[in-house]
Amino acid sequence: MWPMTEWIGKKKGDASQMRFITDLDSKLLKLAPNDYFSLRDACAGVHFTGRIGGGKTTASGILARAFLRAGFGGNVTAAKPGEVELWKQYCKEEGRSQSLLLFDENEGFNFLSYLLARHGIDGIGTVTDCLMRVLEAVKKASGTMSKKGEEPFFEETKRLLLRYSILPLYAANGSLSIGEIIRFIESAPRTLKEVTDPEWKKRSFMYEAIVAATQSPKVPLPPQVLKDNIDYWTGAYTDIPEKTRGNMVVTVTAALDRFRHGRLARAFCGRTTLVPEMSYHGGVIVSAMPALTWNEDGIIGQQLFKYIWQRSVLARNSLAEKHRERP
Repeated sequence: MWPMTEWIGKKKGDASQMRFITDLDSKLLKLAPNDYFSLRDACAGVHFTGRIGGGKTTASGILARAFLRAGFGGNVTAAKPGEVELWKQYCKEEGRSQSLLLFDENEGFNFLSYLLARHGIDGIGTVTDCLMRVLEAVKKASGTMSKKGEEPFFEETKRLLLRYSILPLYAANGSLSIGEIIRFIESAPRTLKEVTDPEWKKRSFMYEAIVAATQSPKVPLPPQVLKDNIDYWTGAYTDIPEKTRGNMVVTVTAALDRFRHGRLARAFCGRTTLVPEMSYHGGVIVSAMPALTWNEDGIIGQQLFKYIWQRSVLARNSLAEKHRERP
């Protein structure tokens, strides 16, 4: 489990000491003389819709400020730069400035290190799912996803490509990085003949990693798991038609390459200064990477953090009571 106590109160005072409500029948907002919006209503979810200029921002702001007064923690996504400034204002006016955590390229959330710290080798499936979300977000943000979606075969082969890359890399190094995943996939054997080719072995990063995972692993894999990985790369993978295999590799590596450079690399692949669990103790994490200024990177980055944040919150019932009291 990620050491949450390391992050609680790390910024701008100790937000974890702020009072908060827990009674589901607590009244958060008066809607009419005899009608109130309660914590129970908030837990059921709220959706705003309406025409341009119809008051969606004003109405949602009223509710957001009620949440802040009640001591909520949370995650906020932003489409426009003005929304970040708006949340700064909300927090200031409701006495929650010490709770505000602006997540941009000046902060960091190394999502691979975070997931491995929480789950270890048993959580490789979670890491794979997360990276598949990244691929999906990239396709949506860049407008390359077809209306019908992808064939199940192509989707599953991408999942296998990631899964059988992550396991031997983690076993060999005890860590993961986007750059190494890309290098591993790009250096895979293209034919069964190449598997035994001394020249391929000499230049292949994949071969080097699998040898390390086999002979001197930092995180030993069960023998059968290691065998399954080797069998995939020397059998099933080389059997895939060349054109299909090439499309798979380009799709995966091109999408992940976004996290090797620029703002996404700084925000998601370096140091970690905030984690989703900070919201359990009053942190209001505002994703300050608006889609209109960060463009595709903003959409991809916010979807990635939101996905991991949601999974984290859904799993918090397994934690000690002090980590799951606050709404």
